Amino acid sequence: MVGPSSSSSSDDLISSLDLDNPLHLQNSDFNSGIIIYVKLTGTENYRVWAAAMKLAINTRNKVGFIDGTCLKSAYEISAPLSNQWERCNSIVLFWLLNYVSEDLFLVQIFSDNASEVVAELKELMINLMARDDVLKHSQLMRLVQILMGLNDVYQLMTYPPLRLKGLPFELERDILPIIPRNLQIVSSGVKPSSRWLLVWESATRIPYPSRCGLRRN
Repeated sequence: MVGPSSSSSSDDLISSLDLDNPLHLQNSDFNSGIIIYVKLTGTENYRVWAAAMKLAINTRNKVGFIDGTCLKSAYEISAPLSNQWERCNSIVLFWLLNYVSEDLFLVQIFSDNASEVVAELKELMINLMARDDVLKHSQLMRLVQILMGLNDVYQLMTYPPLRLKGLPFELERDILPIIPRNLQIVSSGVKPSSRWLLVWESATRIPYPSRCGLRRN
C-alpha cells in the first residue's frame, strides 16, 4: 500500500519535470480542443494529415511518442515516471485517433502505443498508394491497347463520310443510303486511290461512277 509520503514524493517528482522533458504535461494537453483541422480519410490526404499532426504534437513536445524515440523502457526504473509515460502516451493516442476516419479509428482503437499506430498508418497508406499506382498503370496500359486497336481500324477505314465528289446529286442521293454505316469515304478534294476504289466497289457492288461515263450536269 502506498503511503501519503510516497504519493507526495511522486507528485513532487512529476511536478518538477522540466518543460523540455517529454513527460511534462500542461493543462492544455488534457482538453479536447482542436489541434489540427484535417482528419485522415485515406491516401488522398495522408501526407497533409501526417505533416499537420507532427507539427501539432511537436509544439507540445511529444513528438518522441510518435517517432519512437521516447520509450517507456527509459523510465521503468521509476514507477512514477513510468506511469507518467503511460499518461502521455495515452494523450498522444487520443490526439491521433481523434483525427482519423471512423474506419481507421475502429482498426486502431485497441492499440496502446502511439508510435506503433503512426507506423502502422504509414505502412497502410504506402501499401494503398502502391496498389493504386499498379491499378492506374494497368488501366493506362489497357487504354493504350484500346487506342492502338482503334488506330489499326482507322488505318484500314480512312474515309470521312459526307459527299462523293464528282457524282450527280441524284445518284449520290440514291447510293449513299446503301453504304455501310461503318464505311467512311475521304472526299476532301483528294483524288481517290485505287485502294479507295476497291473498297468502294466491294462495299456497294456498284462500279465507280467515273467508269460508267457519268458526268455532272
